[in-house]
Amino acid sequence: MLLIEKAKQEKNVLLQKWVDKYYAAYPLGSTGFIRTSLDRFKNPIGVITQTSLNTLYDAALGEDIELSGVHRALEDLVKLRAIQEMPASRAVGPMAQLKTLFKVEVFDVLVKENKDSKVLQELMNDFFMVESRIDSLLLLSLDMYAADREKVYQLRVEEVHRSQSQVVRWAKLREEKLTTNHNNSEE
Repeated sequence: MLLIEKAKQEKNVLLQKWVDKYYAAYPLGSTGFIRTSLDRFKNPIGVITQTSLNTLYDAALGEDIELSGVHRALEDLVKLRAIQEMPASRAVGPMAQLKTLFKVEVFDVLVKENKDSKVLQELMNDFFMVESRIDSLLLLSLDMYAADREKVYQLRVEEVHRSQSQVVRWAKLREEKLTTNHNNSEE
């Protein structure tokens, strides 16, 4: 539990680094606003990202969080990315970067500080548990992203059908009007 305790102590620093990795997917000019505004209405992306990643960080550490809360946090985060034009690797890729943060910022530091084989074994076990949880979150986010992108594409197809059917109706009305006018002029 040494790794978990250290990750809890370093939460603010590590969470901010993770948030920064998420923001890196957005254009450079927009990230300043996303990072600074805490208004839910002016900056929903920033607020949802901060809130969701906080919950997911705790879930990765095995905190006692309800599964529905974790699912909602992941869903909120993924839906934001799914409606934007970004590939899956950029949309959900930063989820995997939490493993790197834990490895470099927590695990490697603790390994350097501890040479006892029992402590090292405990650190390895803890790291593998955290890594497994992050992998599960990543896989779930990929499934959610794929489903959400499918919904976005389906909505686009439906919109094209609606707009095309409106054009067809207008064309028929125009044709009927022209035919009526042509028939009236022959009489």
